[in-house]
Amino acid sequence: MANFDTIFIGSGHATWHAAVTLAQAKRKVAIIEADTIAGTCTNFGCDAKVLLDGPFELTEQLKQYQGIGVNETPKIDWSQLMAYKQSVIKPLSTQMTAIFKQLGITVITGHGELTDAHTVQVAGTDYTADTIVLGTGQRPAQLAIPGAELMLDSRDF
Repeated sequence: MANFDTIFIGSGHATWHAAVTLAQAKRKVAIIEADTIAGTCTNFGCDAKVLLDGPFELTEQLKQYQGIGVNETPKIDWSQLMAYKQSVIKPLSTQMTAIFKQLGITVITGHGELTDAHTVQVAGTDYTADTIVLGTGQRPAQLAIPGAELMLDSRDF
């Protein structure tokens, strides 16, 4: 059984800012993540969305100047744009994991289950801490409308 000052369940923005601060203060910290290190915002949501929004916003702005100095609107190459997004986003999880380890933060991969106020179990192994922080992040809303099964969310891009 490993003991920590603080265990974080989830590894998104809120978690990693706090975990890094505690590690720099020489606290013994662990992060448990069942999905992708760095969380939804970094990997599938906010950050990834910004990379996709920029070209579309620029294209819309250029359309406003058609006939008054701008004569062509660029065309978006979706597959090239997605490849660019992946080239920026995909390495972030590995980079964040390396930073955590460099700072002495233990990264545990798996689904964490609270077994009491100071214990988290992952794949049959118990981890204890004075403080356990739940930072399980964001999830897309599932709309209860006809055709909802046809909808895509941020993980589909």
